Amino acid sequence: HCPRSESYKEQTLQVDISSLDGILAVDQVGGGWQALVEPRVTMEMLVRAVLPLGLIPEVVPEFRRITVGGSIQGIAGESTSFDKGFFHDSCESYEIVLGDGTVVLAD
Repeated sequence: HCPRSESYKEQTLQVDISSLDGILAVDQVGGGWQALVEPRVTMEMLVRAVLPLGLIPEVVPEFRRITVGGSIQGIAGESTSFDKGFFHDSCESYEIVLGDGTVVLAD
């Protein structure tokens, strides 16, 4: 939600990420677990995917429809944040789509 007019976007390259809403993997790695998810996965979707494995993300924002990408970008916190940090603190790495469509890894 931007306070300025959306007209500034008319001269930019638009990268469509509307289909990036999948849970690609939930795997045991070393002594822990790791989920590979796309940015439009909601917290509700993530919790439903890992709960049958007896897992829950360390930080689960109260608003169930907030996305993983929104939680990272918006620095989402919850009652467990006093101990576990914010949602992004539990993320190991990110694949980032740049404005020109290039994908880079940040870890």
